[in-house]
Order: sequence, then C-alpha cells, then structure tokens
Amino acid sequence: MNKINYIHFVGIKGVGMTPLAVIAKEAGVLVTGSDIADKFITDDLLKKAGIKVLAGFSNFHIKNPQLLITTGAHGGFENPEVLEAKRKKIKVITQGEAVGLFMNGEIFGKKFTGISVTGTHGKTTTTAMIATILKKSGLDPSFVVGTGNIPSLGSSGHLGQGKYFVAEADEYMTEPKYDKTIKFMWQNPKIIVLTNIEFDHPDAYRTLSDVRIACENFVQKLGNTGILITSKDNPEVVKLLKNYSGKVFTYGKNPDNDFVVKNIRFENGKTNFDILSFGKIINIKLNVFGGHTAINSTGAFIVCLTL
Repeated sequence: MNKINYIHFVGIKGVGMTPLAVIAKEAGVLVTGSDIADKFITDDLLKKAGIKVLAGFSNFHIKNPQLLITTGAHGGFENPEVLEAKRKKIKVITQGEAVGLFMNGEIFGKKFTGISVTGTHGKTTTTAMIATILKKSGLDPSFVVGTGNIPSLGSSGHLGQGKYFVAEADEYMTEPKYDKTIKFMWQNPKIIVLTNIEFDHPDAYRTLSDVRIACENFVQKLGNTGILITSKDNPEVVKLLKNYSGKVFTYGKNPDNDFVVKNIRFENGKTNFDILSFGKIINIKLNVFGGHTAINSTGAFIVCLTL
C-alpha cells in the first residue's frame, strides 16, 4: 500500500473525505476527486490544497488510480465511479477503512500512535482540541477532523512529521447497504476518548443498548496496553465500564470521575473552569464559549497529560 501514488476520492467534499484527500496530497500523492456541484464547507480547503473537484459522478472520471476511496453516500458501492473502478480491477476502499489505513501507516509507510475520539456528541470539537494542543506543543501531529476549516489548525486534515495521529472515530456504518461494519472498528488506536453514549443513527442501531455494545467492542481493541478516556457523567458509559478491564481515566462534573470539572464560569465569550484531580486544582481558560466545551476540553487535556 505504501507504493500508492494516485488516489481518487468519490464524494471528496464530504467532511470525512476532505481531510483524507488533503493528507494524501501532502504525502505527494496525485489526488483527484468528484462530488456534486453544491457548495460545501470543505470547498475552500480543497481549493487551498490545490485539489480540483470533478462535477458529478461518471465512469469517465476513472483514469488509472491505484486506489479509489469512496463514501457511503452518493450510492456507495453502487456509485458509477466505484463500479468502473472495480471493472478495471482498481482497489476500492471506504472512507472508514481509509482512516484506519492512514492511522496504521499502511498507505504512507509511516507508523503512528493512534488517538481516536468517538461518542454521540463532542467528537469533532475534542479531536480538534487534541490536535491543536499537540500542534502548539511543537509535536506536528497528523489529524483527521470531520468538519471544514479549523482556525487553530488551518485545515481539517494534515500529515505531520510527529508520531501522533488524531482521528475522529465515526459510529456510523461503513457502507449502509453492503458493509454495516461500524466505521470506528477500522481504527486501531492506543488511546480512545469516548465522550458519551446516546441514541443516534436509528438506521444503524435499533436501541441505545446497541450503541453501547458497539462502543464496548471498539474500546476492547485497546487491550491491556491502551488507555480509555471517558466520562462517568453518562449512564451508558458507566454500564460500559463494568465490562472494561483496561486502563481508564474518567472526567466530568460527577465527583466520581478522576478529573472533576468545577466552577464553570463565562466572561466575554470565554470559558473559565477548574479541574480537581488527585488532590490538585488546575485552572483552565478557554477562548471558546460553553459548558459542554469545558467538558470536551477536559477530555483533550487528559489525552495530552497522558502523552
């Protein structure tokens, strides 16, 4: 896989696809991609990276890439470009699988320490915060964040020279019709942040318990050497922890957590709060607003403290 020098992205404007395309371009790979003509929040990032987007989906877009990465949207495996690639015997993988391969270093030949962030809410914010702290610390992390431009990072995707790879870990299906593997199962991180567990994606999960079981399967991949960072504020997480025997740090407002968030206060659009942990009080000042942001930043804080 590390000999690949041309990748085509189907649905390249998607928030999960654009950061991968940017990483590939930074690795010196020839990148082409296609998508619908509608305006996306990722348009400026693709333009900045010098990646031209082909309008619509056509078998004529498939020249001779060595790898095609497709989204679960736009027809998934039934997209005409995917069908053409398979006809030409071109390797086809999904966005979820690609994140795992990028993190494992199997495409660019570089081994990373993976940090995955999952949960029903807070994934994007927490992932961006971790990547920002690592960047500001001079560690030049690689990252995949499912959004548009992030001011503190300059992009939603980057191939860094450092050893850490931070990725948003989606709990949706790989390909809704043909591959119902949960996307995060393609990742093999050393650290997982699980922000919370609530019911979402009713087309993928029948019950809240199904969501929790999927998360349980993911965190079990940490084994005895990985670290789980999560919140006891969430009842479903508490249930999950009963079946988890690995190393864990917990955070939130509940005093049962290892890192307790206290005294949240707001001033001029900024957020100040304290973290009580192992007998010490740490004051945190954020340039962003919101009580939920204080909680998310605590998860990011613990990741970087652990590293």
